[in-house]
Amino acid sequence: VPGAKGEFRLGAELYDANVNGFRATGAMKTARRGHLATRLSDGTVLVVAGWNGTAVLASAEKFTPAAETWADSGGLINARGDFAAAILSDGRIFISGGADDAGTILSYNELFDPTKNESEAKASMSTARRFHTAIAGAGDRVWIAGGEGPGSTIRSSTEIYLLPEDRWLFAGSMVAARMSHGAFKIDADDRVSVFGGRSPQVMKKGELYDPRNGIWTPTV
Repeated sequence: VPGAKGEFRLGAELYDANVNGFRATGAMKTARRGHLATRLSDGTVLVVAGWNGTAVLASAEKFTPAAETWADSGGLINARGDFAAAILSDGRIFISGGADDAGTILSYNELFDPTKNESEAKASMSTARRFHTAIAGAGDRVWIAGGEGPGSTIRSSTEIYLLPEDRWLFAGSMVAARMSHGAFKIDADDRVSVFGGRSPQVMKKGELYDPRNGIWTPTV
């Protein structure tokens, strides 16, 4: 994580709910920001890609809570930062978009298998984007929403990735273009809520996507 003056740090912390506080734990092998950090089914924490202040990274590492240590865990095909990711039903992680060393915003994607520490290229989105969201749904579908595209364009468009067919479908446009927002799946019908972000002003309102009719509806 970046420090108070913008420096990049290796340090990590553990939160203890019993004392409602943090404490230092083992340091990562590589300082980075704009990366993915996610808990895997075996209890380890996977950190992938990001930026180290000099270059965009493709590397991955895993944290083992019992030992409080980090170990190399392979990496992506393409270095990237500020991307979106979604964990699929089988534990593989869909990595979407982001930006490379030159600041080029990406449309290409890959599927990372943390059990093999390997990544596989997948079909590209129709629209390059970063600072977007990715949500996994039923049938190994992934919903992609918003983000920033080339030319600093903030996007309202959304797409659905179909893993079994390795292809994308247009999923309509949100009511409001937004980037750096939050999103989550709210029920078994795969309805998706997005909220906040900026466009370019910081936003507080959200909206709801219903895949049964393909419509985005504003929420209070």
